[in-house]
Amino acid sequence: MLSLLLALFLFAGCNPEGQYPNKQGNGLPPVTVSQIAVSGKGKPYLEVDGEPFAVYGAQIRIDIFRSVDKLGWDEIELYFITAKKLGVNCVQLSYPWAFLEPRKDEYCFDEIDRLLALANQYGLKVELLWFSTNMIGDAYTFLVPNYIIATPALRLGREGDGDYHPLYGYTYSLKNNDKWLLERETKAVTTLFDHIREWDEKNGGKHPVITCQVHNEPDAGVRWRLAEKKFRHKDGSAVSSDECWKMTLEALDAVGKAVKASSYSVATRTNIISGDGVKDFPQTPGKSPKDVYKLEGIDFVSFDPYRETVNEIAYEVSQYASMEGNYPLIAENRGSYANTASLMLVASALGGGY
Repeated sequence: MLSLLLALFLFAGCNPEGQYPNKQGNGLPPVTVSQIAVSGKGKPYLEVDGEPFAVYGAQIRIDIFRSVDKLGWDEIELYFITAKKLGVNCVQLSYPWAFLEPRKDEYCFDEIDRLLALANQYGLKVELLWFSTNMIGDAYTFLVPNYIIATPALRLGREGDGDYHPLYGYTYSLKNNDKWLLERETKAVTTLFDHIREWDEKNGGKHPVITCQVHNEPDAGVRWRLAEKKFRHKDGSAVSSDECWKMTLEALDAVGKAVKASSYSVATRTNIISGDGVKDFPQTPGKSPKDVYKLEGIDFVSFDPYRETVNEIAYEVSQYASMEGNYPLIAENRGSYANTASLMLVASALGGGY
């Protein structure tokens, strides 16, 4: 996607009207806003409110704007205005678990309500980026609630445990498929999307959120972080690549299923660090994007190529389109390329989004 970039610390404040401790459901009938459909010619596409929707968007890093840069809402609105001027039809909005649940079972909706209102105001759809326990293979204190990070049983040992990242906070590794952890995360996701359903009901039923990205570049854990940071169990034994990938896949599946089972169901996806098509990751033979695509909780697998030639983009889109039924969305690409318009056109011509 075109990147309207900047990025994060935990914004723990919440207006009183935005906080609803222990809120459970909303009593509204469920809606299915989006899903992957297949045309009569066998081409998969994203269907939104019963109609084809080709994704052309820009990314707005709300996590960084609010947590690190401390931007006010008037300043954030300027990015929505810019996105509208660019002519895109949707915006990717990063939204950390820590924003939603700053304290256990206390849910704060002020941030998401303001974002939805801006999307409606400027006629933009939203791809919600759920940032939580797997951010490019790591877990960060700006993204994950403190009560999760502070639970010793959830933590893996690693090199650089607790190192500080200026955009994401203190760095840890979590056993992100832990049963209790997934119960907490899926409860949070269900609460979020049930709230979106209620907010949308009260604000014109425009269905602003059309997809949910689960985690962010989660393949980085098994491909690089595992070896670089030497992930370890509590007994000091090494985490194997099979164990690391199993944790990654089970967490993606569970969270994706929670989105789809909420009263505001949308198509789910994750984004893979691309460059090798859908072949096995060169660092871990036997593991590939195809494993992610098999998950029930993930509807389509998108990718982040960071490539600027038409041929490279065409190759990656074609590769992800080769997984039968997969909508080949370029979820993230550098926005400063001079030939961005050409890259968007080739992605579209091959049945993808950008």
